[in-house]
Amino acid sequence: MGYVAIGAVAAYFLLTEHLAHVVGALPFLLLLACPLMHVFMHGSHGGHGHHGQSKPDVSKTAESRKEGDPQ
Repeated sequence: MGYVAIGAVAAYFLLTEHLAHVVGALPFLLLLACPLMHVFMHGSHGGHGHHGQSKPDVSKTAESRKEGDPQ
């Protein structure tokens, strides 16, 4: 029973000391999260340089239709 009490006291002090270090580093962790989110979240829309590569359907554009043809 004594070891459990000593372990509980040690865990309490260990957590409180590390919590102080994490709170002190929190602004830097938030700044680090910005570029990491930018890098990892660009995969959802294909990244850079892939805009406008799909060709439009020329059969439905106004330039390809002749006058009097049904749409």
